[in-house]
Amino acid sequence: MPLSKLIAVSISHPKLVKTTQAYEERYKKIRKELETIQENEKNLGVDDSARTIFTFQKKPDQANSIFFLHGYTCGNWQFNDMSRHFYRLGYNVILFNLPGHGIGTSKHLAYSTETQKLESFITARFSIMSAFKNDKHLVGFSAGGLLSTYIRVKHPHTFTSVTLLAPYFLPTDIKGLIGFTVFRLLEKHLSQAIPRILDFVPYSLKPRNNGVLSSNEPPKYPVISDTRLGHFYVLSKFFFDFLSTLTKSQKGSKILAILTDCDRVASPIIAKMVLSCFSNITFKLFSQKENLPHSFFDASVKNNDLGIEETLDLMEKHFKNTEEKKALLVQLLCLYHLKKIIHYPNQKR
Repeated sequence: MPLSKLIAVSISHPKLVKTTQAYEERYKKIRKELETIQENEKNLGVDDSARTIFTFQKKPDQANSIFFLHGYTCGNWQFNDMSRHFYRLGYNVILFNLPGHGIGTSKHLAYSTETQKLESFITARFSIMSAFKNDKHLVGFSAGGLLSTYIRVKHPHTFTSVTLLAPYFLPTDIKGLIGFTVFRLLEKHLSQAIPRILDFVPYSLKPRNNGVLSSNEPPKYPVISDTRLGHFYVLSKFFFDFLSTLTKSQKGSKILAILTDCDRVASPIIAKMVLSCFSNITFKLFSQKENLPHSFFDASVKNNDLGIEETLDLMEKHFKNTEEKKALLVQLLCLYHLKKIIHYPNQKR
């Protein structure tokens, strides 16, 4: 049988048609789950700008997908430009709202940042992410980078690639490290008090100068104490709770880590030390000369979009390279099976 006819027959095969219908049903189910999450967030009082967002292509089962995890005390608005960019390139785009975020000034983050609750959140969202077909890319900024690293450790082969943008593991400044050390030493005594203290600190949805990844949304005012206090204690505690699971050679999907030497929030030195245990990782470090802060964006600097533009370019290449390698592997497997069908069609069975 000619190869072209064999392919034509295989495409119209009842089993393949049934599989296509199954994928369509799968995406209907995924859409329903995401809409339920949005409804639950709305009932909790989460602001529209911070709610979980998803935008599918016309044929989502034929498109690749990107999942975004934003930073601590921030929201999905961090990825406004980036998500639109990749949607235009043909990706399904899903932005998850982290627990406790976007609830406004009357409720705060302390109750939602315990290790157990973060793990529950990750487990629930991972079940949705893993249901997507085709190539899946995970992108995390700052604290979202920490959570993305955790997901990569727990599920090393689920994603085609993982991108970490200024991932937060420990604070950069000495005050932050001292503060974290004090909290660790007094943890038993302060485990009840710290969330209550944090509860008195106001939380705002407005962009902060350490968390803007959208060039059309300049920062409105500087970081306030709840951000630093949260970084000192909660996220660093979560980091140490899973640090012991890291080994010297963490195999799995390809990682791209983009860091900046001028980061005054997340230590790039600590990030490189932690991430060096992954065997399949590429680092990009913006130098002191480029003068880019934690968000790769500074409204006070001329040509302030350069960091974001280069980041997008690096991410595009990263996605394309990992997708091509995976596609090549799939093609080789298909050729292997086709070869068996073509070479041995008349063999007695």
